[in-house]
Amino acid sequence: MKIGVLADIHGSEKNLNLLLNYFEQEKVDLVLIAGDIAATVNYKLIVKSVIFSKKLSRSNYATYVYSPALELFDKFQVKSLRKILKRLNTCSFPSILISGNSETDNARLFLKEETKKSSNLFFIDNELLQLPNSKITFIGYSGTLPASYRRAFASPGEKPLVQMREELEELAMKVKDTTDPVIFLTHDAPYGTKLDIIKERQEQGGNKAISEFIERVKPLINIHGHIHENSGTDRIGKTLLINPGAVVDGRGAIYDHSKTTLRMLKGFSKGIKLLSFIYKIRTRRNFK
Repeated sequence: MKIGVLADIHGSEKNLNLLLNYFEQEKVDLVLIAGDIAATVNYKLIVKSVIFSKKLSRSNYATYVYSPALELFDKFQVKSLRKILKRLNTCSFPSILISGNSETDNARLFLKEETKKSSNLFFIDNELLQLPNSKITFIGYSGTLPASYRRAFASPGEKPLVQMREELEELAMKVKDTTDPVIFLTHDAPYGTKLDIIKERQEQGGNKAISEFIERVKPLINIHGHIHENSGTDRIGKTLLINPGAVVDGRGAIYDHSKTTLRMLKGFSKGIKLLSFIYKIRTRRNFK
């Protein structure tokens, strides 16, 4: 089985389209998407947030769109997701997806309900899935821990560590009897690897609950995103960890399960790269 691996689309339809076209050429059998699918940067709402808060900052923008402007932001995200799911649904291969930390509650509900209408799209939030004619069990777990470098619960997909441990304990019980290889799809990075280092702060930004789950269940692969700048691979025991990089930066990956090979992809960007630029200039050191 050849698997296309994506994360952190953030509404970047042009980059996504380039990557999906390449996946078609490479005859992938399946695509896995590790969250933060919906668009988050709305230029009109940026202007309104500056008027509202009297200051241009990413933190103020997040506070504005997730609170007083939530209804407008909900509509913006759902519109973005509708376009992305429509494109995914045209592919010759199925897509398995989770949400990240940036999708609103309504956006996550839209993902859940809309994917039910398609035989080609699967949203697995805190669930197990086995596709027909596949001997792989897929586990999906959405959301992230509150980030240490900014105000806690500033984005709607964040959960406290105790909640994540409880939810992942339940998932571990569900998968304990499977003899099939397991692919674990998360948005947050596991804690304590080279893939969870916040380089600007020189600290670990990963999730201990996810690391503990990996150590217990020992999945074949963990695919995650969230930390855009840390694309690459590492291992926890025998589990291969993959951060394919952000689609918004033109990155992805292809994993060939039969050959156990991985190709990291980059350069799949089209047009003015303003959206990618906005994400790259954010600083985790001076986040507030």
